[in-house]
Amino acid sequence: MPDEPGITARPLVREPLRLAVPGRHRLAGRGSVRLAEAAAEHFVMASPGYGLHHLVTALCESAGFTPHAAFHGSEIATIRGFVAAGLGVAVLPPSREETPGITELPLEDPDAFRTIGLIHATARTPSPVVVDFSNLVARRSQDCFPHSRPA
Repeated sequence: MPDEPGITARPLVREPLRLAVPGRHRLAGRGSVRLAEAAAEHFVMASPGYGLHHLVTALCESAGFTPHAAFHGSEIATIRGFVAAGLGVAVLPPSREETPGITELPLEDPDAFRTIGLIHATARTPSPVVVDFSNLVARRSQDCFPHSRPA
C-alpha cells in the first residue's frame, strides 16, 4: 500500500505470497520453504516499476540476498508461463487454479504477503457512488482473494 502524502490507503486483505517453481525443481516436493533457500536461483520478476517487483526485491533483501532477475514480465500469467517453461522461480500470489508445470510453495518468511486495498486522493471528498463502491469492494474482498485474510 502506498504511504505518500496526499493519498489515503484503506487496506482490505493480506494475501500470502508463494514461491512458484517448475514442477521438477529441487524444492517442488517441499511443503513450504524459506525464501533464502532460493537465493541462488534465477528469478522471473514483475517488471521494474510494478509494486510486486519492489515487494519481491525487498523480501529477498530481508532474506539476505539480492534476486538475480533472469526475466521480467508485466503480467502474473506471463511470469507463471516463464516459470512453467523452467526459466526461473518467482514469488507470486497464489493462483486460483492449478498451473500445469508449476508447484507453488508457501513461504515461511513472516513478511511474505501483499496487502490489497483501495486508495484515493486525500484532497478529494469521495462522492456517494465512490463510497458505496468502496464499501462493496471491502465487503467482497475476501471472496475475490480466497487465500487472504483481513488486513
